Amino acid sequence: MKVAVVGAGGIGGYLAVRLAAAGNPVSVVARGAHLDAIRARGLTLEEHSGKVTTVQVPASADPGDLGPADLVIFGVKGHQLDDAMEMARPLMAGGGVALPILNGVTATPRLEAVFGEGRALIGTAQISAEIVRPGVIGRLDSETGLVLGDRDGRQDTEPAASVRAMLLAAGAPAPESDDVRVDLWRKMIAWNGTGTLTAAARCHVGDVQASPELRRLYEALVREAYAVAVAAGAPVPADTPDKVLARFEGMSGAIRSSMAADLEAGRALEVDHMTGAVARMGRELGVPVPATEAMCAVLVPHRDGRG
Repeated sequence: MKVAVVGAGGIGGYLAVRLAAAGNPVSVVARGAHLDAIRARGLTLEEHSGKVTTVQVPASADPGDLGPADLVIFGVKGHQLDDAMEMARPLMAGGGVALPILNGVTATPRLEAVFGEGRALIGTAQISAEIVRPGVIGRLDSETGLVLGDRDGRQDTEPAASVRAMLLAAGAPAPESDDVRVDLWRKMIAWNGTGTLTAAARCHVGDVQASPELRRLYEALVREAYAVAVAAGAPVPADTPDKVLARFEGMSGAIRSSMAADLEAGRALEVDHMTGAVARMGRELGVPVPATEAMCAVLVPHRDGRG
């Protein structure tokens, strides 16, 4: 299976190295100093264990240079997906399938709207990886992996089953799931609390854990996202909010969301496709989400970054 990775950042770069090292034909779309380093020295994965793996892969800023792929992994952020899809048309021209590893719950329908029904899988990643310097991906030891399936949440249909088998054979965790839609929404429900609040309050998880006011707001954000999921028809279990809240108690106080880091750095925010998506779906489905609406209003002025 020929694989192309659009956005060879943390998770996309990690998957590219894993798959290429296992002998799969992989190419990557990157830009700037990261692209220059990949072309000059290869793409490297440095793991928490000390293991270092370097692969030589075709890399370009122009997907037209790489040719059609059987699997196109989208590793960009929500606000970058529209441009990435347009850019990736040459990669998808051969009838391949898209695998999004974005935050949120809207990527698969957005991809299908452009490339056609059935041409996008569901993917939700719990992998801690980042670009530590150009051409080098650093991965922490703890990870759940990449849960993927078809648009109905199944893993036993094609091409989902073959993609998952390829990832497992390459040593990339791809856990079993009874319904991938549940995993997707569970992450979104948790993110609406942690991701939204650490960005809007410009703080870390420990600050939320230590503040009764922020803890109440966190719980409201989690329960609102759950209510939206249920109204949207997502098959999430009734105990999901309580499990998310319990897990939050054990989280490291040093954690903050990528949106919080982007906000601090003056980068554009994917608020429209995360907090904003929950707020928008709440309005469309008639579900009151006042806490989410308020946090979205706080973040929207920073949506485009500082330029």
